[in-house]
Amino acid sequence: MTAVTLQGVRYSGNGVDLLHDVTLTIPEGSAYGIVGANGSGKTTLLRVLATLIRPTAGKVSIFGHDPVTEPAAVRRLVGYVPDTFGSYPGLKVREYLEFFAGAHKLKNATGVIEDLLTLMELQAVERQYLSTLSRGRKQRLAIARALLHDPLLLLLDEPTFGLDLHGRRDILAVLQELRDLGKTLVISSHLLDDTAQLVTDVAALSGGSIVALASAEELRQIVEGPRRMRVEVANDPRLATAVLGGLEAVRSTSVQGQEVTFLFSGSRYDLPDVVSALVQHDVKVIRFAEESNDLEVLLSSLHEPVAV
Repeated sequence: MTAVTLQGVRYSGNGVDLLHDVTLTIPEGSAYGIVGANGSGKTTLLRVLATLIRPTAGKVSIFGHDPVTEPAAVRRLVGYVPDTFGSYPGLKVREYLEFFAGAHKLKNATGVIEDLLTLMELQAVERQYLSTLSRGRKQRLAIARALLHDPLLLLLDEPTFGLDLHGRRDILAVLQELRDLGKTLVISSHLLDDTAQLVTDVAALSGGSIVALASAEELRQIVEGPRRMRVEVANDPRLATAVLGGLEAVRSTSVQGQEVTFLFSGSRYDLPDVVSALVQHDVKVIRFAEESNDLEVLLSSLHEPVAV
């Protein structure tokens, strides 16, 4: 069954097209990635699916229901996790879930809340005020809140952004478990490393339009491929070349002026170790950057979307 269908969807705000002719089909049970840089239209697209804004043109169907004409029916099927948590300074974790359970008029809310506290590993902090929680635990709580009414479709806007490595891994493990439980996930992100670990398919947005489609395998090939890096140094670049040449994940170094370019086969989480190695060997690093990021590679190497 198809979970989400968008056909020629547009959304204009203040005279600007934030979404332009978006056509996409998302199968039930999939984990679908929506990737793009900031301002590409990811959040706008998720807000359309969550019934928070109405499209200017086009058709949207969520499990056969139109968010414009049947918003209540769609809201029963959708859980939405925005990119910001919101401010609830006077509430504790359990009280927060009880408040939203009441808004949903849930029966057996106590049992549901207990199950979600267990699923999200929040039992130890259920009596803590929200203001005391780490960003990672706030994100777990936001997902728990979105799951209170047992939606079929979960919309997540940048769920791992701003988290440290451990926090990202925890959230990805939770989302994988939800996918295994049969939930359909739509995940917006500009972090392709994280997205590649979870999604079944991905659509790339740029300027409010879908500009590329990819399978999970195509995305992994891009993410796991070598990165072209450039480091600018204040002292002898030959010293930087010698240090880089001794690192297992580095190859194909070349020097031009004070800059050293090289290919790096590790993940982006390993890049701080490269900088540390340079500094430890007295290389004075002025700038350290990737020549082209994953999103640029994705947009340049994948196929154009096809009409549904």
